[in-house]
Amino acid sequence: MRGVVALLLLVFAVVSFAEGFYLRYGYKGVKSVIYQVRSSVIEEAEVLNLYNKAVRKDTLRIRQRITPSKDKKGFLIVTDILGGIKEYNGVTSEIRIKLNAHRMLMDYLGRVVFTSNTLNIESWEKMNFHFPNRKVKVGDSWKIEKILEAQNFQKFNGAKFVAEYKISGIKEFMGSKCAVIDGSFKILQTKRRKDLKFRVIGRTRMFFDLKRKFVVNQNTTAILTLKGYSNKTKNKKWIKVLDYTAKYSYTTRVIAVNK
Repeated sequence: MRGVVALLLLVFAVVSFAEGFYLRYGYKGVKSVIYQVRSSVIEEAEVLNLYNKAVRKDTLRIRQRITPSKDKKGFLIVTDILGGIKEYNGVTSEIRIKLNAHRMLMDYLGRVVFTSNTLNIESWEKMNFHFPNRKVKVGDSWKIEKILEAQNFQKFNGAKFVAEYKISGIKEFMGSKCAVIDGSFKILQTKRRKDLKFRVIGRTRMFFDLKRKFVVNQNTTAILTLKGYSNKTKNKKWIKVLDYTAKYSYTTRVIAVNK
């Protein structure tokens, strides 16, 4: 009898997902979440034929405190850095920062309404992943395109964020049924410049808990390329003076949930 009931529940779940569902943040039964964030950056730069390479790896523990917004259409998320370990070119040290780092107001689709910008990440918040405001099913995709107007992109004469996301499947992850969302993104110059060229390309995969309604795991990789040119030569010919590449890798995983 139990086997029959289990089979019926499985069939019901499959049919429900096939008919479509909404992806919206809800943080159901969740007051705070502690994440482990692992990141690495490999930088390579060649300036006037002089080469340099640096490798940095960080492992952080962060806590996000979740409070419903006053209009009940989103959430106030306060992020605290609890500490961690950093490694730079093979030298390891402890990260002892314990402070209220960042406040962010986000709607239920994941769009950032306000950010305190304490960590100087306003530009990245404007590229924040968000869900489509419609029912979706496995195989559906959506695009995001935004002009980045924050100050640290203005020095490049503007930039554009272009991304596409797709629901690749429904999988069990860390004991929860999750939507698997794969994405690719680019940051491109909006205006051509003779002295500077840059772009960012990357990919991401996230697991969205369909019961508790938030992201429990995310893996992101990105490559930034930056090339600088100068015509301060005798014949005023443009030559390359800077060739810079940075390879980023981030993994964010839930390690504790406070109900």
